[in-house]
Amino acid sequence: MSRRRLTWIMVVAAAVPCASVRAQASFAIAAGFSGPRGDFGNVVNSGYHILASIATDAGVYLPSGRDRAQRSNAGSPFRVRADGELTEFRYKLPSGARNAKARVLSGTANALVSPPQFGGGYVIAGIGLYHMSAECDGCTTSTTKGGLNGGVGYELHLTRIKLFAEARYHYIGGPSDPTTGGVKSSTQFIPISLGVIF
Repeated sequence: MSRRRLTWIMVVAAAVPCASVRAQASFAIAAGFSGPRGDFGNVVNSGYHILASIATDAGVYLPSGRDRAQRSNAGSPFRVRADGELTEFRYKLPSGARNAKARVLSGTANALVSPPQFGGGYVIAGIGLYHMSAECDGCTTSTTKGGLNGGVGYELHLTRIKLFAEARYHYIGGPSDPTTGGVKSSTQFIPISLGVIF
């Protein structure tokens, strides 16, 4: 084996342990106000939602010199987050109709970007499945469809936990969704969340 090839092998072998790989998981719970949009907003009142999520981040860095410790502790600006959310709205109905509500149970997979330049701010977007149902006394109908979401948020770092505020837009396309009350339109809503990250 030539001396040059041996030198390259030694350099690569020495560089691998210097790569810092950091991955961690965080859990969050949140709740807040949900505002219906479009035709959906014509048939339901504003509602509420509860949210639970798990997020992971992973970054591979090759630190060098003075910024080694800083970069190894920084984590990656890219995260992956899985959310489970229950949203409920009350229908706008004539007098005499009771207990009519629209529910959306969703599971979404999202990408989250929070560069250091954003401070605690971040952008989030993803796809998911939405189980939508319309319920009243003696009646229930439901369907499950795919949908999209996107939004922005801000995290406030405290000693052991983080607080966060977030606004997202959810869009579930397709006609005749149960939630729209027979209107042939998409289901759209904006949840505004306040929560805690552990």
